Amino acid sequence: MKNFEILEGVTEIARNRGLNKEYVVNILKESILTGAKRKFGRIDNLDVKISIDTGDIEVYQLKKVVRKVEDPVIEITKGEAKQYDEKARIGSEIQIPLDLKRDFGRNAIFVMKQVIAQKVREAEKERSHKEFKAKIGEIITGNIQKITSQKVILNLNKADGILLKPDQIPGEFYRQGQPLRALMMDVIKSKRGIEVMLSRTSPKFLERLFQFEVPEIFEGTVVIKNIARDPGRRSKIAVQTLDDKIDPIGSCIGVRGSRIQAIMNELNREKIDVIQWSSDRKIFTTRSLQPAKVSNVILDERENKAIVVVPDSQIALAIGKDGQNLRLAIQLTGMDIELISESDFKKTPEKLRKSQILVIDMPGLSPTLQKKLLESRIDSAQDILTQGIEKLTTIPGVGKKTAEKIYNIALELVNEKK
Repeated sequence: MKNFEILEGVTEIARNRGLNKEYVVNILKESILTGAKRKFGRIDNLDVKISIDTGDIEVYQLKKVVRKVEDPVIEITKGEAKQYDEKARIGSEIQIPLDLKRDFGRNAIFVMKQVIAQKVREAEKERSHKEFKAKIGEIITGNIQKITSQKVILNLNKADGILLKPDQIPGEFYRQGQPLRALMMDVIKSKRGIEVMLSRTSPKFLERLFQFEVPEIFEGTVVIKNIARDPGRRSKIAVQTLDDKIDPIGSCIGVRGSRIQAIMNELNREKIDVIQWSSDRKIFTTRSLQPAKVSNVILDERENKAIVVVPDSQIALAIGKDGQNLRLAIQLTGMDIELISESDFKKTPEKLRKSQILVIDMPGLSPTLQKKLLESRIDSAQDILTQGIEKLTTIPGVGKKTAEKIYNIALELVNEKK
C-alpha cells in the first residue's frame, strides 16, 4: 500500500525536530502496532513493513485456514482465503493485507497519532539532554522567562535554564525578557522537560568570560593559573604568559581597561585583581595580597604556611574589608597566610626573626655563591632550608657537594639563633 502522505509527515517530523529519520519510522511502526491492538485486541499475528524509499507501508495479518471460524482475528475460511491466495488449503496460513484507513478505524488511527506524538517528544527530550550534557562547563545565553524568590528561569529554546539563589550574583537585579549569560553546571530530566542548572557565581564562569574577552587567553598564549572569587564583590585571577613578549596583565586589562571593564559589567561591577603568577611561592604570595605592600614573606613549606610581614600602615589594606583581601589571597595561593605588622614582627621571638639571616650576611659563602643564590631568588637562610638540597642543585653551577655545604651552613646558623 502506497502511503506517501504518512511518510512525508514522518520525514517532516524528522527534519523539523532534528531526529533520525529511521528512528521516526520505527516510531510509526510501533504506533501502527499499538493502533492494531486497540482494533483487534492482539498483534502477535501482525507484520508491519515500511519502506522510506518507495513510500510503501505494508500491514499483514496472518490467519490460519479452517473449515469453521471460531476466532476471526486469527482464522479464515477456505473460501475467503482464496481471495488472497489461490493455493490456500485447510491448515495452511496466509497473509492478509490490511488498509490503515479502512481496517483500523478512527479510534485506532487516533491512538497511532498519540503514540507518534509521545514518542517524538521523548526522542526530542533525549536528544536535547545529550546536546546540553555535552556543553556542561560552557556559557549559554537565554532570555529571562520567570523570576521567583528562589530562582530565575531562562528560556533556552529546547530547555529551561535554572539559576538558583546561591548561583545568583548578590545585588544583581533581573527583569523578564532580559538576556542573561550563565555557566552550564548540570543537566536534569524533569516532568516539565530538560532543566539546565546554571551559575553566575562559579569561578569557572569568570574564567570563561576572560576566554571570550581576551584573545591571548583564548589562543593559549596567556594561561589562567587560578581564580579566587567573592561573587559580586571582588575576584583575584592569576595569569601566566607562555610568550615573554606578551604582558599577561596588560592583555587581560586591555586598552584603557576595555577588556576588564566588559567583564566587570557582566558581573555587576565586581572588582577584579589581575595578578601575574610565579612559581616562586614567596613572590606569588606577595603579589596575591595586592594592592597592599609586603615587607617580607617567611615560608614554611612543610606546613604550607606563610608569615607575611607588612608595614603598619598597610595591615588594614592587606586584610581588606571583612577580611576579603586576605581570604582571597589564601584561596589564590592555596597557602595558610598569617599577616603580621612590622612593629609586631620586631616583638616576635628571636627564633622567628633571626631565622631570616640574609644570604649576603652568611659566613662561609663566597661572593659568587651568594650571587647565584640571589639570582635564584633565595634571599635568606630560611629560604635555603625551605628549598632543600635537591632544589639547590638545580641552580646553575651548584653541584650536590656545594648544595650540601650551603644547606649545612644555613642550618647551623639558624640553630645557633634558636
